[in-house]
Amino acid sequence: ESELQRLDRIRQVELGHMEAKNALELKMLQTQAQLEATRFSRMVEAISQRTLGMMASAGAKHDVQMLQALGLHSTLITDGSAPINLFTTATGLIGQLTDQSSANMVPHTTSPSITI
Repeated sequence: ESELQRLDRIRQVELGHMEAKNALELKMLQTQAQLEATRFSRMVEAISQRTLGMMASAGAKHDVQMLQALGLHSTLITDGSAPINLFTTATGLIGQLTDQSSANMVPHTTSPSITI
């Protein structure tokens, strides 16, 4: 019976230790959450809610202006949810190239041709 009492005391000590450890971890996580909330509110305050609203509503028009400012003339933007046939997408680009090319280049045709 003394062995059972010893094992019971050991388990009680282990349980107390685990409870203290869990309480400490919970307090640490609560403190981290509070710090993160404070940091976020300070960031919003520094940027201002109006600026954040403008950034969120800028949308595609702003993207086009940024790409034009970079000097890009043609862009393909996709979310990757649907496959893109790059051969038909590039047809317009190749057609523009052949219109601007010199006479020694083979013009773009829809059927394959062999030049010797």
